[in-house]
Order: sequence, then structure tokens, then C-alpha cells
Amino acid sequence: MSEKNLVQQLFQQTTQIRQKYEQTIWSSGEWWNVFYAVGKRLYKDELFHSHFLSVLLKYQDKKTGQNIFLQKFLKLLNSENKILWNFSPFYTGTVVIHTEKSIGPITPDYEDGGRVDILLSKGNQQVVIETKIYAKDQPNQLYRYHKRYPNAAIVYLTLNGTEPSLESRGRLMSENYFCLSYRSDILKWLNDCLSYTENLPECCFLHSSIAQYINVIRNLTGQGRYLQMNQEIIKTICADKENLLSAWNIWQNFVAASNEILRTNFLTPLTDCLREKFGKNISLKELATKEGQVVGFDVLVPSWQNIVLRFSNELLNNQQGNSIYGLCFRSESAIKTFPEIANFIKANIAQPIQTEWWPLIRLINPDYQFWDFNTVVSLLDDNHPILNYYKEKIADLFELTNKMQAVGVTL
Repeated sequence: MSEKNLVQQLFQQTTQIRQKYEQTIWSSGEWWNVFYAVGKRLYKDELFHSHFLSVLLKYQDKKTGQNIFLQKFLKLLNSENKILWNFSPFYTGTVVIHTEKSIGPITPDYEDGGRVDILLSKGNQQVVIETKIYAKDQPNQLYRYHKRYPNAAIVYLTLNGTEPSLESRGRLMSENYFCLSYRSDILKWLNDCLSYTENLPECCFLHSSIAQYINVIRNLTGQGRYLQMNQEIIKTICADKENLLSAWNIWQNFVAASNEILRTNFLTPLTDCLREKFGKNISLKELATKEGQVVGFDVLVPSWQNIVLRFSNELLNNQQGNSIYGLCFRSESAIKTFPEIANFIKANIAQPIQTEWWPLIRLINPDYQFWDFNTVVSLLDDNHPILNYYKEKIADLFELTNKMQAVGVTL
């Protein structure tokens, strides 16, 4: 069999496996999830998870008045607690639960201040919970919490139960915190909560919400149905030498294929549209990784010597899903010579986000990151909305630059 036919056969086998699992997801009702429906910005954001967990922790049984889910969570803490903190006071009476609890502005030396994701408070006793999905640790983050609440149990909650970085711990000793994971610990607790609400008519909506959230966590931690699908695909690839070689050839060409789709279905029509609307000399310059994957672009206007319109998967403050676009200086000399650009932005836009290289930063909607794999796939569909999204953002930036030039700002 020719190499072309072997590759086609492998495509057919993996497509059949994928379609089988997609049908399972459809027939089970898992295809609908309210958390996915509202977009990536929500379910990949730490604040969302903190709020949802807090809501569950605050839940009170209307008949008994007890914080059932909180008690189940405390049992989880007791089972995972290697330091033997005493959580018994939190089982009775009123426990105050805060989300995003401010402990003051972060000082320049990162010794004080910050926001606690979840704070359980009972008198002078506290449990501090720091949740991490994709965001990186902040300097002295856990140490600052310990400094504010020296007797608190500090829980570091991540997808897989990883240890906090040395940067986050600062001078915090290992006996002052312990780690939990969404993968096992939170899933175990959520399933306990789900079982409790299963046969309670008054909890039918709550039960459904917990079930959908469990699905989110399983997928975020690689334990959803797609894990089973991937395992089956791996077995197919490993079945014989030819399958493995075909998979290798596909892998080698995947980035190039994605780039081809981006250029043909996105960058080229976007360039044509911009030239028609803003001038035939406008061009787009691709931004790519060392591996050659296109992950951004600059809009270049010949008459602008100092700035470009940049769309990039550069993250703002290391936050997942906060890729950025805006005005970016072309060179270091432009930064030094033309502070008037940054000053105009400050004077005319409320609370602008700026850095040394970016006089104006705005966030790209996570659902419209054109370098994201799901977006690349959507570019093969007719009438995909992503092109219009970028046209609108670029038009807004051109409107801003026109105002700048009208008052003499040199671009």
C-alpha cells in the first residue's frame, strides 16, 4: 500500500473513533454545558472557579440549616491535611465565606497585600484557599497570605495538585500550607455533593449545575470522554509500524497545515479587506514561534514609522486567555522619541492598559483567538464570525489613530 493510502487509512480510522465518541457525548447529553456556552473566558478563569466553589460552600440545607457541602469539604481537608490543622471549629456555627477577599494593595516589595481567592473565617481562625487553573504564581503570594493570617490553614489548589513555586512561597515554610487538586480532591468532593442532591426535587437545578461543573473539571484535567478517545487513537497508531510512520508524517506537517488554513481562510481575506477600506499599501506581517507556528500579526501602514497594530498571543500578566491587541511601538528608538503617543492614550482613554512597548493594550476575546486550534477548525466552515471580529477591532484602532493624527501626534 502506498504511503498516501496508508495516511488516508489512518485518517479514516481516527475519524471513525472521534465520531464514535462525539456520538456518545451527544446521546448522553454531555454536549450541552452552560459553562462552555458562555465561553472560554469564564471556565478557564480562576475567579469563576473561586466563585462557584464559594457558592457551593455557602449552600445551606433548608430543612436542617446545615452547611452540608462545607462539612463535606472540611472532611476532605481533614483527610488530606498532613499538618493536622484543627478544622473542628468550622463544623458548627456561622462560617463567613469571602471570595476575592482584599488584604490591601500589593506593596512594591511584594511583602504585603493581595486578594485571597476564598477565605473561610470563624472568629480568629481562617482557611485560605488559593486556586490556580492556568495563571502563574505571583511573587510572595502565599507568604503574603500567611503574613496576614499567620494561624490560617493555607490550601494551594491546582488542576493536578502541584507544589507552589519558590517565588510564591517566599519565606513560607512547608508546614504552613498543603496542596489539593481539582483532578482528584475537588472531583471527589463534587461527586459527594452530587450524590447528596440526586434525589432532592428542590435541588434539581443545583444537581444539574454540579454535574455540568464536574464535566468542566474532568475535561480541564484530561479525564473526560476525550481521554478515552485519545487512548483508543493511541492504540490504533501503535497497532503496527506503518500506522506509526503515517502518524509521524501527519505530526510533522500539522503546523504547516494549520498555517496554510490561517493564511488562506483568514490572513489573506483580512488583508484584502483592509487594503480596500484603508489603503492598498497596507500589509500584514505574520508573528510566529520558533517552530514556525503563526500566532499573531502586525498591521503595517507605510506612513507610520513608529507604531503598528499588533494582535498577539502574548499574555497580559501571565493570565490564561488574556491574549492582547492594540498599538505597539516598532523599535526602542520609537519608545524613547515618541512618548506623545502614550500620553495621548492616557489623556483620551479611561484607565488604559499600557506597557513600555504597548501604549495601548486591549484583550482579545478567548473565543476569537485565530491561532487557537478550535478557531483554525472553524475557519474551514462557511460564515465563521472570526474575520468580522478582527475587522471591527482593526477599524476601532484606525479610528483612534485618525484622532491622534488630527491633533498632530506623529505615528
